[in-house]
Amino acid sequence: MADMNSNDKPPEQFLFTKAPVARRFGAYLVDFGILTVIFNFPFNMGLIFVVINGLTPDGPIGVLITFCIILLIIFLALGFRDTIKGQSIGKRVLGIGVRDVSDNFVVPSTSRLFLRQIFWIISPIEFLVLVFSNDNRKIGDKIAGTDVYNVREYEEFINNAKHAENIKQA
Repeated sequence: MADMNSNDKPPEQFLFTKAPVARRFGAYLVDFGILTVIFNFPFNMGLIFVVINGLTPDGPIGVLITFCIILLIIFLALGFRDTIKGQSIGKRVLGIGVRDVSDNFVVPSTSRLFLRQIFWIISPIEFLVLVFSNDNRKIGDKIAGTDVYNVREYEEFINNAKHAENIKQA
């Protein structure tokens, strides 16, 4: 409970709590599902278009180039998924977000967010490190100096503080 708010601090001060592994995994599944739908539909439609019109890439080199372009687009989409306020769609839905380890209120730079995400290629290993490490941080988080926190708690804290202030004024 070291990362919880303590009673000896002023009520205006807030510390984020770390997001539980289950919530992080849920956000990953939401993101993966959304990206699968987004990329699966255009890919299949393109494939159907190619088959119907009898178009084929020019030999193995054309197939390889097409495959590399598709992989590059998927890699970039997965790499940059947390760059808006440190939250992907799945993280927004579940109320968690990526923050700097040294200051939980700071959203890391885009380059650090990308750096932490490029390790999705080794997702099974990342998951094992996340679950079995003492600090529940994946490899990308450790390298980028980030962690995932419950950011929805802060919104609730602010709303409660405003409500308390309104009660005092009344």
